[in-house]
Amino acid sequence: NGALIPFRFDQICLNPSEVLGSWDLKRLVLSAFVHADDYHLYYNMSSLLWKGAQLEQYRGTEEFVAMTLFLLVISHGLYV
Repeated sequence: NGALIPFRFDQICLNPSEVLGSWDLKRLVLSAFVHADDYHLYYNMSSLLWKGAQLEQYRGTEEFVAMTLFLLVISHGLYV
């Protein structure tokens, strides 16, 4: 269908019972790309652009990506 993320909302939202009960671990990462509305998305993207550009310049691209993925999985894992 040409979608950016080939999953339905209910397949990627952060649902603790699905993560723990079915070991559906993709939800720990993909749920970060689900936003309540456009303003929520715009705020998150502008924040990432501002803070992320500074962190990437300081730490380097590989370390920035690794840190971002690590913090994403840890924060969502703590929620679950």
